[in-house]
Amino acid sequence: MEQEHNICPSFLTGPARVWFTLCLAWRYRRILSGFLKKEPPRCLPTTVDVPPETWYAQGIRVLVLDFDGVLSFYEGEAPLPAVNTWLQSAEKVFGNALFVLTNLPTKARQDMFKTQYPGIQLLQVKRKKPYPDGIQAVLEKTGCHPSEVLLVDDRLLTGIVLAASMGIRGCWITEPYHNFDAHPVKESFVTILRWLDQRLIKAMLLF
Repeated sequence: MEQEHNICPSFLTGPARVWFTLCLAWRYRRILSGFLKKEPPRCLPTTVDVPPETWYAQGIRVLVLDFDGVLSFYEGEAPLPAVNTWLQSAEKVFGNALFVLTNLPTKARQDMFKTQYPGIQLLQVKRKKPYPDGIQAVLEKTGCHPSEVLLVDDRLLTGIVLAASMGIRGCWITEPYHNFDAHPVKESFVTILRWLDQRLIKAMLLF
């Protein structure tokens, strides 16, 4: 189920990704339901609520971060000031085993990481989460066991279901950063998607 042909007509890309996501959600619905309890350490309000050193002490050797909602608000140009100090600490703790896996790896973000956070690798993959490409690239780059990898994400049906399917650890951010003043429509849409993630998982548990 996790495998898909690399060649797919462009007009089918979106529907194919939705179907792939639903299949993963159904298969890993029991694991996902555990996140709905919002209990640490698998759930945190924000990324900065735990020091990077704590994750390292728990056996995490590779840290993979989402961007939107986790480091900044949706379509933010750079990590928020409140996250900056935390990221600098994470760079020191994880070294070259610190990655950002976002479905919006814009050119501006690529340039920003190269200049402001040269120790953080912004992954460039063809297929978006929850496809396995990004985590497969991380495992190949680091050579670490999946149990040593943590993916921090604000969406249950993108990053967290990806973590479940790849056998890595996942941390769900339950109070993601947002800026409704700057992007009222987009932020509202993403907020609805996050809510629908939870409703869909709960509905799947009925079967």
